[in-house]
Amino acid sequence: MNAINYEIDIDRGVFCSYDANGNLRSDLSELIYIIDWNNAVKMKQVQKTGAGLEINFNYDPFGNRISKQLVNTGSSDTSTTFYVHDATGNIMAIYESSDNDSLKMDELDIYGSSRLGVLRTDNLTNCIGYSFTENITSSNWVGKKLYELTNHLRERIGYNYG
Repeated sequence: MNAINYEIDIDRGVFCSYDANGNLRSDLSELIYIIDWNNAVKMKQVQKTGAGLEINFNYDPFGNRISKQLVNTGSSDTSTTFYVHDATGNIMAIYESSDNDSLKMDELDIYGSSRLGVLRTDNLTNCIGYSFTENITSSNWVGKKLYELTNHLRERIGYNYG
């Protein structure tokens, strides 16, 4: 089967193209020139022409995203986001790294019997050589916790900052 090109999208009236499986291949209104998919129907690469940006995704054998790399094609600057999962596939932590910078924790998910929220570290925690013996007070974390409010169906209905 050949890729299908639709000159007018129903929702936005713009030019999009799709592959034979119905996956979006390009969306020129968003300056997305190419979207490559892997065999598990997960995005492998996205190229944005106007921004000069290439985004690469990597997955573990279970289909969980383990990294996202942003490459500025004009300057070769890169930043990489790493995702750490538990045995069931829940994201436990997110780490960021830019070019040759050290690895820094960006988010730490807060769990009880299910996900309760997120602790945003604002890249203050250096994961290489980090020690818990440093003088960390509870005031350092005020306003950085984001608790998710859910209903009985576990649908998110709001957020509370702590």
